[in-house]
Amino acid sequence: MENIKIAFKDNAFDLLRILAAFQVMFGHMIEHLELGSAANGLVEFMVRVSQIIPGRGVIIFFAISGYLAIPSIENCSLWQYCKKKFARIYPGLWFAFIINTAIISALYGMPQGLRDNLIYVITQTTFFQFYTGDWLRGYGAGTANGSLWTISVLIQFYIIAYVFYKKCYHWRLGGVDRLNYRYAGG
Repeated sequence: MENIKIAFKDNAFDLLRILAAFQVMFGHMIEHLELGSAANGLVEFMVRVSQIIPGRGVIIFFAISGYLAIPSIENCSLWQYCKKKFARIYPGLWFAFIINTAIISALYGMPQGLRDNLIYVITQTTFFQFYTGDWLRGYGAGTANGSLWTISVLIQFYIIAYVFYKKCYHWRLGGVDRLNYRYAGG
């Protein structure tokens, strides 16, 4: 019988993350657009998807992202790891910023002052998306893009995961698990 090897990258995690993202998106659409009582096929489908595991889409998304971060840590230097994570997060974030800004400008209007515009650009293009200026409180759900709070959480996770993994690896140098060795009387 032939041994078949499957590469780690050949999996269905991207599909599961997409499904979790749709679950979150549908749940927010139903809540913010008050679609719960609407009776049509699309809304019923959205309600069913959002209720598969109610309120757990974000948790599923983060759990899968965390699981997939470990091989990246194992196979990269700190510099390579940072470059990969930057390339994974920021191009999409900047694209979302451009789209959000165009929509806000067209439908709601941008602030008149340079200070407010500068704060908006800095917070929305880095990792401070949880900040929303007072001028934007009446837009949508009260923020430029409510889902982007996850960026700061994701960056924190990537930093903590790298440090924690490398620290645990340090304890296992030479193939000897130092923690188990200590408790075994070594």
